[in-house]
Amino acid sequence: MKKLLFIPLLFICSVCYSAPAQLSIDQNLTADPHDAVFVLSSGNSSFGAKATATPQFWDNFEDGAVDTSANYGTWQSVGLLDLTTGNVRHVNSSYSAHENYTSSGTAGMTSNNSILSRKWFVQYWMFLAPNWDWGTDVGNTHLSNVKWLRFWNPGSVNENIYMDYGWSLDNLGKSTCEYITNPGLQNTYFNITKRIFDNGEWNCVQVEFLDSSGANQSDGEYRIWFNGALIKEKTGLVIMEDYTNLKRVSHLGMYNAGSSGADGNDDVNMDDFYMDTTWARVELGTDPVYADCTQREIQIPTAWATDAITFTCNLGSLTTANNVYVFVTDDDGAVSPGLSVSGAGGAAPGEYDTTVPSLGGQSPLSSATGIIQTTDIDFTLSDELSGVNLNWITTSGNMSVSGVDYASSVTATGTKENVSCTLANVATGLFTPGETVTVGVNTKDEAENQKVYEWSFTIEDNTIRWGGETLTLNGETFTLP
Repeated sequence: MKKLLFIPLLFICSVCYSAPAQLSIDQNLTADPHDAVFVLSSGNSSFGAKATATPQFWDNFEDGAVDTSANYGTWQSVGLLDLTTGNVRHVNSSYSAHENYTSSGTAGMTSNNSILSRKWFVQYWMFLAPNWDWGTDVGNTHLSNVKWLRFWNPGSVNENIYMDYGWSLDNLGKSTCEYITNPGLQNTYFNITKRIFDNGEWNCVQVEFLDSSGANQSDGEYRIWFNGALIKEKTGLVIMEDYTNLKRVSHLGMYNAGSSGADGNDDVNMDDFYMDTTWARVELGTDPVYADCTQREIQIPTAWATDAITFTCNLGSLTTANNVYVFVTDDDGAVSPGLSVSGAGGAAPGEYDTTVPSLGGQSPLSSATGIIQTTDIDFTLSDELSGVNLNWITTSGNMSVSGVDYASSVTATGTKENVSCTLANVATGLFTPGETVTVGVNTKDEAENQKVYEWSFTIEDNTIRWGGETLTLNGETFTLP
């Protein structure tokens, strides 16, 4: 029977359901957990509802095909995209989608026309090849009018909203509520530029979208993240004016509206398309604070209850050599603080440890005086360590061992039975007679429980020596015990 890791995880938001007081996960991320199944539990509280656990659409092309059959869902269209083994995004990937824009057209995914919704969350990754050139023309030529996301009803309704990079925007992207005459809503510029998509790098774009609740209702909104950073949030939009038809994702990727085509070879790769009709989702990120993540990877839930979520790990290009954190977002967009599930901060599977390490067996004892300088400084710890820092705090700021001065901060690693120190050699200097030495031990265990311990004693003279040092006295050499 698997044990669960328990750690407090509070949702900081004003939503209608109670926040989980504890979150647990059945195991930590291993060196390569890609496609492994993990279970999150919310304790006595709720994750909120998600009618369908799996996303409406998810495609990473690892089935070796770019076609309308996605990993989950069925695309209405994939546009001009084809399959390639070049420029794959991470070590767990063998394929990506590709297009060389030598003409106008859509390279990207269109959600199924039968799935319409007021609310969407979408994301994809994009790689611009070194030969990509946006062009500088102010018209429909070259890549001057590229729409990368559009929400539109599949019928004859002309009202829609899109985001694009092109036209004469002086490299500023914009969103447009098209065919909406409400003043001030036509061209909403935001701080995304053509230049932030650096050639030769994979970049992730994520969007939360909420349509107006009815005609002339100013309650539409969207948020755009680029590589984890929120670059634009817009609320109070009128996206429906003469119609109340719900929308699907008309395309996510790139639609080159330029009638004369691109200038020469302009290659682009795309991967990890995700679309869902709820904002509820699970992600892995690089920081315990969602907004501070420089990279996030969407996860694929396969079961979602108010108290438990099962998801298939999509590690993407994250590495478990560093800390990785899991986040749960509810349908209202409330995001949890991150739960550490790997790296230096990860605890071993089992009941989660919330107890700080204890320190005992200090020698010399606290407040001891007249301590000869051949005395070793010893202590024991109650826990396996991910790291421990020992700070020798003295008047001179240094501690001398066998006549060599050492830095005031030294590191130690090991277990509770044995702490070994690595000392860094610095400039020479000795203590003064009767100086008080304070030893500070900053402990942190593998579950990131941390506590600082300090104790002080007074040394005997101005020459510190430890056991095992070879001394010469009155012409006779001997080794201290």
